[in-house]
Amino acid sequence: MVPVKVYGLPMNGSVARVLACLEEVDAEYEVVVVDLHTGEHKRLPHLARNKFDSVMLPIVFQGLVVPVYMGGTSGLKVIEENLEKLKEIMEVYEERLSKLKYLAGNFLSLADISHFPMVHLLQETPYGSVLDAYPHVKAWMAAVMDRPAVKKVMVLMKTFG
Repeated sequence: MVPVKVYGLPMNGSVARVLACLEEVDAEYEVVVVDLHTGEHKRLPHLARNKFDSVMLPIVFQGLVVPVYMGGTSGLKVIEENLEKLKEIMEVYEERLSKLKYLAGNFLSLADISHFPMVHLLQETPYGSVLDAYPHVKAWMAAVMDRPAVKKVMVLMKTFG
């Protein structure tokens, strides 16, 4: 099996959680250090590794946080720009998920679970229907969100939201 590449610093809480999960299942992995001091984490190619959250965050922020929690008006230009970027990313996911049940193969992994928070929040905005055009993505995320552990966390997300 090809080792999983984990980008970041092991002292980072998120990276440490990923590494602990990989250790739990005795998976091979390689830590690829991202130099925070030089700002590598804010530049390409590192940003290109996780386009999903970087595109979803402005949509969720402008479509949910600003109008609901801050009482402001959504930045429609920001939303529209990021929806177009999201559609490009969804095309890649759709292609992959047309061949596999989950992102990393035919087994659930942290790669799948890590996507549900943003998708869940996106669905709370008027823009959640953007995923309707991608049947494999929609089915994949429905399967992830149907898991008991994810359902519990979604309840917690609403409790603290």
